[in-house]
Amino acid sequence: MKNNLEGMPRGIKLGLIFIGLTLVIGLFFWQEQSRLKNPTNFVTINGLNINVQMADTDYLRYQGLSGQKNICELCSMLFIFPQRQVETMVMRNMNFPLDIIYIDNNKIIKIDANLLPEGANPIYTYSSELPVDYILEVNSGVTDKYNINVGDEVIFNFQNKN
Repeated sequence: MKNNLEGMPRGIKLGLIFIGLTLVIGLFFWQEQSRLKNPTNFVTINGLNINVQMADTDYLRYQGLSGQKNICELCSMLFIFPQRQVETMVMRNMNFPLDIIYIDNNKIIKIDANLLPEGANPIYTYSSELPVDYILEVNSGVTDKYNINVGDEVIFNFQNKN
């Protein structure tokens, strides 16, 4: 039995393969980005509920909030790491300043506040200094405004992991 590709010019075959791969890769990235736009999870710190967009894949952790124009006052991105380790963050392609909250064992162990946006090649890095499970990025000033401090407990409320 002949397949439908026999006799077809090689350039057309390669073009069809390229289009198919492009569609598959595009669908993957679209699914990842759609997860960012519909947060259904939140964390609670000192009785304050903060909506989270979950960054739980390599792609989402790399992308972070880069390129987003803004987030609501009590919205955030929660970076979930596959293992506890020292983590380093940058403000690559950010459009607004952030506070970065480092979390280990459901406790805040460090806060880097009022970090300014940087371009595609950031100069500054921000380290957890100690191993962490999670990093929470919130709008700059949220930690001061809502009295969020090192030692505070973080309660995770994951209604929908996707």
